[in-house]
Amino acid sequence: MSGDLPLPEPLAPLDQLYHCVLSANCSSLTAAHTACLLRSCLCAHGDGVSALEPGCEVESVCAPELQCVALTVLEQLLCRLTAGKGGPEFHLFAEETWSLLQSDIVGALLQQFNSEDLLLSHLSVMCVSAAVIYQLHQTGMISSEWSQWCHQALCISPGPLSSPGPLCPTGPLVDACVRSLTEVLRRILKGGNYELAEKVLVEFDPTLSAFCSQLLSVDAGAGCGGWGVSVSLVLDLLEVLCACRSACEQQGAALSAQCLLCLCTSKLLILCSSPLLQPEPAVRRRVLVLLKRALVQRAGEDWTRGQSGLRCSDVCLLANSVLRVAARGGLKGVLVEGESFFGGTAGSGPSVDNVTLRALCLVLLKAMELQCQPSQSGMCAPYWNFAYDRLLWFSNSDLVWWESTDG
Repeated sequence: MSGDLPLPEPLAPLDQLYHCVLSANCSSLTAAHTACLLRSCLCAHGDGVSALEPGCEVESVCAPELQCVALTVLEQLLCRLTAGKGGPEFHLFAEETWSLLQSDIVGALLQQFNSEDLLLSHLSVMCVSAAVIYQLHQTGMISSEWSQWCHQALCISPGPLSSPGPLCPTGPLVDACVRSLTEVLRRILKGGNYELAEKVLVEFDPTLSAFCSQLLSVDAGAGCGGWGVSVSLVLDLLEVLCACRSACEQQGAALSAQCLLCLCTSKLLILCSSPLLQPEPAVRRRVLVLLKRALVQRAGEDWTRGQSGLRCSDVCLLANSVLRVAARGGLKGVLVEGESFFGGTAGSGPSVDNVTLRALCLVLLKAMELQCQPSQSGMCAPYWNFAYDRLLWFSNSDLVWWESTDG
């Protein structure tokens, strides 16, 4: 972390601690002093001085920098403790350090979820998520502080719209809680601890269903700053929930959150054609790519060792929702103009976002294929005229979207 450059105090002891944690060799440190150092840095004020530990004051560095480095160190310590890396001495040191910190630090870090400093908020989310997972592994219990914080954020709309109407279901705190919940589920699934994943889903099942239904409503995004970012984070969560499908089935649980992507398909497609997402091409692209991955049963496979959590019945339900929206003309407003752009000078003249168009093509074609299977006989006929009138041509890498003149 330090390279060859000298570090000012107190980054030097934090840098030493960081390398000791990475090597799982902290024989030269004591748990009491380490906890004192981390607490002082994590609770530093704007002048870089902590008010909590008079014997461990830290100066000469701004508070956000101290907090970010300390959060990184603490997260690594918790991750290695959970994974069982290092010998007995390191485990004893890490356990004692965390036992001295956890009583008040978790609450302080949850407060940082709502920080205007995005880096500080992100690192706090990662650190709290690591602490939640460690507690799950140790006790089988979900952190009550974290659970209550997330429930309140996802159930209560934090900020009013600029115009009269319903409250806006987005905001930094909501986004941070969604990221934390997603991260907890991801790490648990990667470790193959499906029983723990089930416990988390049981805890948040009704809350997630209501929250996603509210957030993905077209009315919810009107006048909400950062709404596109919130939708993008929910897409990450929906994919992780797909991965949880098989995990929870193995435990005998039947939860609505497992099928949220299928239940929200119509809302997602309506959003793609909504003017609200016109200035958010990346979010629109992500929606279509996620639906495509779900239809080919590859959603969430990154966290379940290559196996999709979605079942054939789930995919058929999703395909049916896609075609019903298409038959109602709900996809006519999906913009495919404007190519993907990552800086530099944009080309002049009309262009096509090939990623969006290709994903939309595959979503429609795969949905029709699934609904025209023998087990779904009679369900495909109403959509053939629509498919014919919305032909998608692929020729020499040129993509053309053609609509009949009478459509």
